[in-house]
Amino acid sequence: MGLKEFETRSTRKIFRKFFYPSLDEFSKISKMYKSAKDLLNDLYQKRLSSNLEMEYSIVTKLLETNYKKLKLKYPLNWKVEEESARLIYYLVRLAKPKTIVETGVANGHSTFIILKALEKNNYGTLTSIDISQKAGVLIDSDMKKNWNLVVIKPNAKSIRRFFEKFDRNIDIFIHDSNHSFFWQSLEYSLALPHMSGHSILLSDDIDTSYAFYNFCVRQNGVAFILYDNRKLFGLLKI
Repeated sequence: MGLKEFETRSTRKIFRKFFYPSLDEFSKISKMYKSAKDLLNDLYQKRLSSNLEMEYSIVTKLLETNYKKLKLKYPLNWKVEEESARLIYYLVRLAKPKTIVETGVANGHSTFIILKALEKNNYGTLTSIDISQKAGVLIDSDMKKNWNLVVIKPNAKSIRRFFEKFDRNIDIFIHDSNHSFFWQSLEYSLALPHMSGHSILLSDDIDTSYAFYNFCVRQNGVAFILYDNRKLFGLLKI
């Protein structure tokens, strides 16, 4: 490798740590959608049952009730967006995973949705990590039987120790914590060795850095990307 090529590669690496990919770049490694239904119809090569929509509407009404009666610990705009939340619920119902791992809980919007889907499946558990014991205020006490909240310190050593507790048994991994390039890249790389042979990696806020883009390129896989209201949500089959 010549000096000029080395400098070009080094510059590209530095650039990707502080900037984010364009929609054009994402379109080259993914299929892009504006609807959770369209994405999953394509992923599973079949039309989704209308029953899922009915189920989801009931879940969102229950969630809205909790929002109205509970005092939130975190900003409202930290929650996952509407189509992304719908995608998560539908996917858990369709894939029927045994083990789900979620990073980043905050008020517990996506956590609530996942637990309701597991409850409907009558199967599977969710392990969530956060840096505060106060996370998950939206979760009702009767929903916690399938939920394990693990509080960690916000450093790489703590999250490495967390993932070491898993064998290759994570069926769905969901990133929704620190959205910096370093932390997103770290979570993807730590989760990967512990994912099962038929697993799915999900990530919110993939447009905040090149981490998800780089990960998909390294895995040589075609991502499914949901273009939600304010941001992009990614799905990659492992």
